[in-house]
Amino acid sequence: MAVAGVATTGALVPAGSASAATIVTADAGAADAATSTIAANSSSIVADGTSTSTVTVTVRDASGTPVAAGGDLVAMKATHGTLSSVTDHGDGTYTAVLTAGTVAQPTSISFTVNGVAGGSKASVEFVPGPPVLANAQIFAFPDTAQADGTEAVVVVVNVRDANGNRVDVGDDLAFTTTLGRQVDLTHNKKGTYQADFVSTVAGVGTVGFTVAGKASPVTTQVTFLGGAADAAGSTIMSSADAIPADGTSTADITVAVKDAHGNAVRAGGDDVTMQTTAGTLSAVTDHGDGTYTATLSAPSTAGSATVGFTVNGTSSAATATVDFTPVPDAGGGTTNGGAGTTSTSGTVKAAAVGARVNTGGTTAATGSMAGTAGFLALTALGAGMLGMLVARRKPRRSE
Repeated sequence: MAVAGVATTGALVPAGSASAATIVTADAGAADAATSTIAANSSSIVADGTSTSTVTVTVRDASGTPVAAGGDLVAMKATHGTLSSVTDHGDGTYTAVLTAGTVAQPTSISFTVNGVAGGSKASVEFVPGPPVLANAQIFAFPDTAQADGTEAVVVVVNVRDANGNRVDVGDDLAFTTTLGRQVDLTHNKKGTYQADFVSTVAGVGTVGFTVAGKASPVTTQVTFLGGAADAAGSTIMSSADAIPADGTSTADITVAVKDAHGNAVRAGGDDVTMQTTAGTLSAVTDHGDGTYTATLSAPSTAGSATVGFTVNGTSSAATATVDFTPVPDAGGGTTNGGAGTTSTSGTVKAAAVGARVNTGGTTAATGSMAGTAGFLALTALGAGMLGMLVARRKPRRSE
């Protein structure tokens, strides 16, 4: 292999003869693109549109010996980013400056020497910049699940830099949520994080994340729905605790269907029936939102009603109680006591002192003398006693 440089050669001569020496200079041959080389001083730069790497082509001859002079026509081309014009340094090296683009990706730089493609290429990686939390992307798919503690919503976060490139932040990312709990986390090492969330409480929650303890302003919402109707967890209530026992007054009875975790079922379609021990119930109305109502009409007899219900054929232990109160009559008393009793709220006028008054099935004793007959009897008694007193005080005649 020929190497550029200087060599000395000599030959044996007879004694007494002058010695001879020949100086031979071996110069590099013509530039050869196939053996010429290319390299970048920085193999990784930030994809921010400003970072740079200097790319150098060293021209060599066919034997790989660097050509020590300039003058060759060298051109470079990059698959991404921007290359400056090529500078000939006059010593067989040629440089250009590669400026990064704003997209994180690998870049390949090729070259030609005197129009012939070089035999090698240089590579520079455009890498993401630091994370910008406001640029992150977060979404849930699916974003709705049953609130049964098993079915999950899936939340994905893509951490990005100022130019939208995904940034890997390692274990510094943590999810946050206002509803449910995280049960799984995966990380693809390229800035994408995925977590599963479950809940036994129905409602809408907000899921976000932090990086190194700093919260991102971007969040997403997830929804957990109530599960299947459960009679044991469902509730019943009345719009009134008591109504008059007048045969016309009413109270609305409402059943709220809930799941096994106590979450409201927000849809209709369940088979709900109601039963009462007194009064009359109308047909049940399904409002399509998990609530069902019936109207309880009062009887004409005082008492109380216990209203129960079933959901899809299963009885609930929950009940609602409504009292039917007596209705006052025109004289201030009440006219509709229960069987065997008549409630009274007015004043009973006694016929005589110590008389007993029948109040509709129950005989009530009274000691009142406020009745008319009692008053007259007392008046007569008083008059007699007064007469006796006057007779005693009459003066005697003198004898």
